[in-house]
Amino acid sequence: MKKHRFTIIATILALVAAIVTWQLYNPTPQQNDTKTSPTKIVRIGAILPLTDTYAYYGTNESLGLRLALEDVKNEFKQSEINIELLLEDSKAAPKIGVTAANKLISQQNARFIITSLTGVSRAVSPLVIEAGAAQVMFTMDESLADLKNGIIRIYPGIREEGHALVRAIVEASVKSCDIVHFEQAAINGQVRDVLLPEFSARSITTSRIEPFRTTTPLSLSAIAATIKDTGSDCLVVNAYYSQLPVVLKILHEHGALDGKKIFSGFNLGVAAISKMLPEGLPVITTAMPAGYSRNTKTERFRTLSARAASEGQKLSIDVVYAYDAMRMLCRAIHNTGGDPKAVAAALTQMSYPNSVSGISGIDATGSSVTAWETLFIKSNFIMTDEQE
Repeated sequence: MKKHRFTIIATILALVAAIVTWQLYNPTPQQNDTKTSPTKIVRIGAILPLTDTYAYYGTNESLGLRLALEDVKNEFKQSEINIELLLEDSKAAPKIGVTAANKLISQQNARFIITSLTGVSRAVSPLVIEAGAAQVMFTMDESLADLKNGIIRIYPGIREEGHALVRAIVEASVKSCDIVHFEQAAINGQVRDVLLPEFSARSITTSRIEPFRTTTPLSLSAIAATIKDTGSDCLVVNAYYSQLPVVLKILHEHGALDGKKIFSGFNLGVAAISKMLPEGLPVITTAMPAGYSRNTKTERFRTLSARAASEGQKLSIDVVYAYDAMRMLCRAIHNTGGDPKAVAAALTQMSYPNSVSGISGIDATGSSVTAWETLFIKSNFIMTDEQE
C-alpha cells in the first residue's frame, strides 16, 4: 500500500516538474501593444444610378469604387481603420437619392457619401451638410463644390471643358458661331458662363443658340432649319455622348452642318462616339481630359483594364475617375483618422501624380483639377492634335 502511494506521489511530482520546465522554456507570449486588427469602422455610402436609363454610369462607377477599395485595403493592411462601402441605387432620381442618403446617414452611420449625376448630387448635399458628413460627387458642374461644408467634386469640369473648346475655336480662326445644346443645368452653365463671354471677348459673333430637350427627329429638324442659313462658319454641339450621334445625324441630313467647322463638348465617351457617328460627317473637334487619354498606354491602365475585364467590364473614363476618387478619399481617411471635415481639407493638400484619370489635385473650392487636350474625331477614327 505504501509502495502504491509512493508511486502516485512520484508520478504527480514528475508531472509538476514537467509542467514547470515547459513553462520556463515556453513562456506565454506577451501581448503586443501594436494593434494589427481594425478597430474603427468608417462607412462610405455611394448613391449611384445602378438601374434604369443611366445605369451605364453607375455600373462603371461602382466598379471603380470597388477596385480602389481593394487596393487601399492592401496598402493599409496595418491600419486600425476598416473602410466599408455601401451601395444604394438612385435610379438617377433626386428624390430616390435623398431617401438613400437618409438611410445611409441615419441608419447605417455613413460619414462619407459619394453621389453621381448633377441632380442627385445637388439634392443630397443639404443632408450631408446638416449631418456634418462629407460628400464626394461625380458631376461636371464645378459650382456644386463647397469645400467649407465638406462637398468635394471629382470629375472632369464642364467649365474646364468649355475653356478647352474656346481655345480650339480661336485656333481655328472662327468668326461666327451657332450653338446647339442639350437643356441641362451643367451644359447651360457652360454656354452661359464660358462660351458666350469668351466669344464676346474675342469678337466671335454668336448667331443662334438653340437648346433641345429631346432628340426626336421633329425637334431636331426644326433646329436644323433654324441654323442652316445663318451664315456662321462654326457650330458647337453640346450634348451627352449618347445623344451626340443622333443630333449630328439629323442636322447633317438637313444640311445644317454644310460649310461649318464642328465643335462638340461633353464627350467623355469620345471613343464610343466615333463608332456611332454616321459616315460623311466633317471632322468634329472636341476636348478630352488629357491624363486619361495618355494613361491608356501605361502598365497601370492595362492592369486595371484586366481587372475590369475579369468582371466583364471595360475601363471607361467613369471607372477611372471613380477609382481615383475612392483612392484619394480612402487615403485621406486613413491619414486623418476619418473626421469628415479633416478629410475634405486633406484632399486639397494631396498630390496625386499616379492618378489613372489625370486628376492633378483638388483646388481651393473643392473641385478636381484636370488638364485637357484637343481631339479630332470622325466615324471610327480618332486623332489627337499632334496627329492632326
